Amino acid sequence: MSDAWFSDSLMQITGIFSRVPATILVLIVGAGAIKVVKSFIGRAVGVARMDPTLGTLIQSAVAFAGWVLVFTAATASLGLQQVSLALGGSIALVAMALTSSVNSVTQDLLAGVFLIGDRDFKV
Repeated sequence: MSDAWFSDSLMQITGIFSRVPATILVLIVGAGAIKVVKSFIGRAVGVARMDPTLGTLIQSAVAFAGWVLVFTAATASLGLQQVSLALGGSIALVAMALTSSVNSVTQDLLAGVFLIGDRDFKV
């Protein structure tokens, strides 16, 4: 009975380890994509003559969302769909909180973003 448990566990571990190279590739490609997108946003902010603080805020938000998506893809490539769904759900909850603005902290954050974007105020 204990041998069956051991062999089942060993098969599961072997299955996960066989997917590690693909997961590492997903992480490397994802990191490169995030770096390219952040660079593109930095150039776009310079061309649009936006406030650098707003550009940094946008870059940080995009990097956060990008890393969540990369880790979601990495866990999915390992075969851990439950963790992948939880990470995808977390970004959906953050997006919902930002769009609905039901929280006073979120409202203050959005007000700060609009103040940064306003030319009359200098942060």
